[in-house]
Amino acid sequence: MSTVIANRDPGEFDDATDVRFDRPANRHLAFGAGPHRCLGSHLARCELRVALEEFHRRIPDYRIADGAVITAHGGGAMGVDHLPLVWEVP
Repeated sequence: MSTVIANRDPGEFDDATDVRFDRPANRHLAFGAGPHRCLGSHLARCELRVALEEFHRRIPDYRIADGAVITAHGGGAMGVDHLPLVWEVP
């Protein structure tokens, strides 16, 4: 079974399809589990944190467009196909 599906189980996660950076620690399988856990998972988390911090430091405020339909796909990893953003100009 794909870990992408396991990580979107509404029986395990409240608002399973929402991206919530404030979500408390949980039993997600983003980096595998047990002997199949990704050896680089700690480095990947650090890299992602730095990338998001730098991205948000350099771009203006934004939001998801009103009425937007966000499409995504799953496989070995989850991906977003369409994410319409609106830039907030000060």
